[in-house]
Amino acid sequence: MALSPKKKKKKNKKVQGPVDLRSLDVREQEARQFLADRKFRKARDAFKALCKLDHEKFLPLLIDANAGLCQEMLAKGKTSEAGQVMAHLEEIAPVERLKSLKIELGRATGDWSGSGTQALEVLSTISSCAEMTAAERIRWADQAVLSFQVSDSNPPPL
Repeated sequence: MALSPKKKKKKNKKVQGPVDLRSLDVREQEARQFLADRKFRKARDAFKALCKLDHEKFLPLLIDANAGLCQEMLAKGKTSEAGQVMAHLEEIAPVERLKSLKIELGRATGDWSGSGTQALEVLSTISSCAEMTAAERIRWADQAVLSFQVSDSNPPPL
């Protein structure tokens, strides 16, 4: 009985996307321009790739791009998609950064249960209040008042 030679197993090569050979500075500049131009989806994708190279430097910009994308989706009435972006943001962003965005999402989806409390928390935090314009502070104060007046038989005016 003859022994057959062992067959070598083939190694599966991972298929990778195209490699971006441009310098980091050029890619960063392009991503920042997308953000400035309010092209949030492109900015998010660009900063996501940059975060793999320098997580600490680009994470805040990735959060900004995702937050802008979420706000853009809410403005277009795409609450389900905005909720998905918010779920991702909750994994990568600090809680304080998301408070006002959560309130906006709650208002857009009709989830008034915690929005009043959240609005009061945002308004009571000196640092977040100092960063807001007068119009934003008024909007959040209105949100707090409206949320406490809402009931099932008395929905809020939109």
